[in-house]
Amino acid sequence: MTSHLFLSDCSQLAVSTEELISRLPDGRREKTLAVRDPKTRRMSAFAGLLASYALRSYAVSPEKVVWEGKPHIENSLVHFNISHSAYTAAVLVSPFPCGVDIEKIRPITRETPIRKKLFSEEERLSFSGPEGFFRAWTAKEAYLKYTGQGFSLPMSHVHISGAFCEMGSAESDEFGRSDLLWPEIPGFSDAGMQICICQQTIPAFKPETIKPEMLL
Repeated sequence: MTSHLFLSDCSQLAVSTEELISRLPDGRREKTLAVRDPKTRRMSAFAGLLASYALRSYAVSPEKVVWEGKPHIENSLVHFNISHSAYTAAVLVSPFPCGVDIEKIRPITRETPIRKKLFSEEERLSFSGPEGFFRAWTAKEAYLKYTGQGFSLPMSHVHISGAFCEMGSAESDEFGRSDLLWPEIPGFSDAGMQICICQQTIPAFKPETIKPEMLL
């Protein structure tokens, strides 16, 4: 069974944030309206529209999504996860519980103390420089989103070993070790976007780039 990664960039989309929000299903609209930062609110709306598009391609009504906590669809075998950074949104749809994170690679202020706080010594050696920093960051965030724990637990509790991730505490015994994949997506990876997906086991994987106008 295939996991499907939908990606879209809204940097050239000449549509107001208010118009994007008006097209969202009720649950996502409420969540987006609660976001105070204007740019983050716009990206929340855009990512919500990409999620609606992705779920409709699986014959799932966006109105069935429960947006409280980890977004999910009640009484469905379809799982999904959502992320956005800069002007790019990512939605992963899968037959299995999943997590996705996308981040724009950029210089990090106070990178050294942040690394010491979030990453083990082994991870600091394995993931060097800005690219390594965001490769590790996206892996940990994707894993936390996969488990549904989000930032209720610190990133330092999550340990990366090669292409695997696991929690170093009793809270995650039910999840165990999970697979990581950092896909190289033309038009995104070469534009400095780091993407990571996390599942118990990653099956066949299919990326798809969606023109932003198709979401309206």
